Amino acid sequence: DALRGIEEEVVEVTALRRGRLRLGMPPIVGVTFFPPLLAEFHQAYPGVLLELREEGSHHIEALVMERELDVGAVVLPTDEKAFGTMPFVRDELRAVLHPDHPLSRRPQVALRDLAATPFILYRPEFALHGHILDACRRAGFKPTVVSESSHWDFIVAMVAANIGVALLPSTICRQLDPRQVRSVPMT
Repeated sequence: DALRGIEEEVVEVTALRRGRLRLGMPPIVGVTFFPPLLAEFHQAYPGVLLELREEGSHHIEALVMERELDVGAVVLPTDEKAFGTMPFVRDELRAVLHPDHPLSRRPQVALRDLAATPFILYRPEFALHGHILDACRRAGFKPTVVSESSHWDFIVAMVAANIGVALLPSTICRQLDPRQVRSVPMT
């Protein structure tokens, strides 16, 4: 009976009838891309429990390395020697500005045009934090960072309060209220 029980469990797990999948994703990725995919997965495999964790990309990488997560969605680049990767979306950053900001009506802005504007960034454990700071250095300036958050909606609210500029993926920018903030393509 015990052997038969083990065999049945193995068949159920290999057939994905039951089990657990531990998935990590940054909040910006989770909200934008994963709900329809997770719904489809749940419909196909209703016995598989999905454990979701929203963390920054760097933390997700660490959790996968520690085997606390089975898979993670992160912002590239990552250490391809340590992880197998499968890019699933390419997105461009846009400048998110208060409607009264002098650059908000331009058809596009260069990163160096934002040098005098305070920045609102994701927290350091998010890959975009480092990517944006590196890009600013390459553009010849060190931005003044006035606020950091782990939530894109709070970052947008800070821009709407005229506290600074944010750089966010265009996928998120399509959801923003143009009466509150303006999103401008980057050159």
